[in-house]
Amino acid sequence: MIIRLANINDCRLYFDWFNDSTVRQNAFTENKVDWQAHKQWFKDKLDSHNSYLYIAQEGDIDIGQVRFDCANKKATVDYSIDSRYRNLGFGKMMLEMALDNFARAKTDIEVIVAQVKEENVASSIIFTKLNFTKSSEEDRVITYTLSL
Repeated sequence: MIIRLANINDCRLYFDWFNDSTVRQNAFTENKVDWQAHKQWFKDKLDSHNSYLYIAQEGDIDIGQVRFDCANKKATVDYSIDSRYRNLGFGKMMLEMALDNFARAKTDIEVIVAQVKEENVASSIIFTKLNFTKSSEEDRVITYTLSL
């Protein structure tokens, strides 16, 4: 598996992943997004010095995405895996590689935060395996942190 920075050609891929029903179910914003709004959001993220968007690939197959949004020495991580490649062990590997790339690219970050819905057991397991610590749990949302 490789991890690479996303580019404008990945806009449709991110759109399809974002609107996947399971992704929406596990996301904090459960509504689907329309194409025009997504194109603007994606362009803004790519243009931002505070967002890092990665694509994981196995050969020439796009497996999933990882995004870091940064502010005040803190990065919030978000990820999703293409529905065809879930439950195959890619999540931990993809996040591990993205974390490594991100830590080398953005050296002023002190902590990475992940928020997971309580029912999203798979993500909770992955963040725990990656040495994130459960820092809080309220309103059915678990917050994990990783100090750098």
